[in-house]
Amino acid sequence: MADMFIRNLTHPHRTPDSLPKSATDRCRWRCSACDHEWEQTVLNVVGAGRPCPRCAELMGGAPLSRAARATASGVVPQQERGLRIL
Repeated sequence: MADMFIRNLTHPHRTPDSLPKSATDRCRWRCSACDHEWEQTVLNVVGAGRPCPRCAELMGGAPLSRAARATASGVVPQQERGLRIL
């Protein structure tokens, strides 16, 4: 985890060493294979073992949904911002 960790966006003072796998802190990550950067929680990246979204797609995984692409690019989907989608 430490090799991909850039910074903690939720609690900037927390480091990878102080974060459990189940942490819901939103962090900025950099893939060691392709240098892609994205934002995701520690729980999703480490606890659930979700790799870099770009590498996952390139390795033959299902194409990323619009919400997943937005999250990978750092754009928070409207549902997560508390906006109601009709």
